Amino acid sequence: MRAVLGALLLISGCVRPTASFRASPTDRLDVRELLDRVSDAVNHEEWDTVADLCTDDVVWRRTTAPSWEMRGQREVRAFLQRNAPTVEVLSFLVAASRIEFLSADEVKARSTMSELLRFRAEDMLVQVVGTYEDTLVRRNGAWRIAERTITTRFERRIGGGGDARIEAIRPLRP
Repeated sequence: MRAVLGALLLISGCVRPTASFRASPTDRLDVRELLDRVSDAVNHEEWDTVADLCTDDVVWRRTTAPSWEMRGQREVRAFLQRNAPTVEVLSFLVAASRIEFLSADEVKARSTMSELLRFRAEDMLVQVVGTYEDTLVRRNGAWRIAERTITTRFERRIGGGGDARIEAIRPLRP
């Protein structure tokens, strides 16, 4: 009787599934593939692909200074394309991901990220290490990033000339 009541509450939307949702191995691989595809697209500066792997209403933010927030695929794409002439991605890695299925169509993921950037004008290298907290959703049968929050834990200039002007990569404001 409890199982029937629980199923009715779930179907009616009165309760949400818990993190104990058991995903299939295929779903787990599909989620991991999304994280890998985004990383690959960043490494090869394929900005349209990065934006296309997000939902239309994606929210992408940085919580550490300089903090910023982008809303929607269009703003993410504009940010990435606008910074391409200024910042070269030398290496971008996302690893050690914890993937937690909240339901068949929603996942929370936490990953460690590491990137090496070159600011072209100053020929300056910047290394960044941080954590991504992602919400991934399945829409129309495909997994997409709905929300991505980066918290940097380490950021420093490691070579080149000029001052480390990280604010140069801030996104456009609406």
